[in-house]
Amino acid sequence: MARGANLNIAELERILDGRRSELDKLQRQRSELERKLNELDREIGRIGGGMNGRRGGGRRGRGGRTAGGRVRNELSLQDAIDVVLRESGRPMKVQEIMEAVERTGYRSNSRNFRGIVNQTLIKDRKRFGPTARGVDWNSEASQRLRFTQLLRVLDDNPGPTQLIDYGCGYGALVDYLDELDRPYEYQGFDASHAMIVAARARQAAHSSCRFAADAVDLKPAGYTVASGLFNVRLEHDIDAWRQYVLQTLDAIDALSVQGFSFNMLTSYSDRDKQRADLFYADPAFFFDHCKRRFSPRVALLHDYPLYEFTILVRK
Repeated sequence: MARGANLNIAELERILDGRRSELDKLQRQRSELERKLNELDREIGRIGGGMNGRRGGGRRGRGGRTAGGRVRNELSLQDAIDVVLRESGRPMKVQEIMEAVERTGYRSNSRNFRGIVNQTLIKDRKRFGPTARGVDWNSEASQRLRFTQLLRVLDDNPGPTQLIDYGCGYGALVDYLDELDRPYEYQGFDASHAMIVAARARQAAHSSCRFAADAVDLKPAGYTVASGLFNVRLEHDIDAWRQYVLQTLDAIDALSVQGFSFNMLTSYSDRDKQRADLFYADPAFFFDHCKRRFSPRVALLHDYPLYEFTILVRK
């Protein structure tokens, strides 16, 4: 992305939406091809061609390779994930799911197999359930901790709240807001149409909630929160992604009458644990930026037990 730094928010979002759509399409094609290969292998085995045609046997997900080196598996990735989740019987991190899938014998040539597993969880939400593991959160507990830090921006205003959830996913923040026992009006925005469909279905009983897949449909509110919005940059250039973050913060500021908050992965994370597809931000840079550009009342929270930080901006 040589000209990435010159892209505005709308252009970057269109690029991201296009990449997500392309990835979904390729994954659907891949799953269909795997299904057809499975059928062919079963037919080969039925007529006695197992010595030359069947993939490796043994455990349920066991994979082999074709003469050209392409990995073939007896189970599709969706089926392998389903087996792992059923046998576990508990919530699992995306990393745990990936490792458990590999232990079944499932094989992949992808350098970003973890990302493929996460996207599969998101795409097949009806099958696996819209839980925190499907949007790349480490766990339900860490998600709740993030919400706690973000909503500290409301500490000065204990009364009824108008709130925008910018990058709302499937609307999990609504459940957390219900526990606070305070009146609120909620707008959720996510560029993923599938997420908005899931959010509307999940929170259908909440008359005070509305969801939008286009930011232009949002109305200014007292506060805006953005959780995990800036973490996944995929293959985008770091400088271009930083510019996207800064432009998005401008858009969030314009929507927020009383203040806003957001979190980001910290550049102080252990180097050997950092992932190439994620964006690790300098907390001092973003604190200074918010202080100079948005308000003198800015707080940096970097003392909770996650490899990230939260910034609160009060006006």
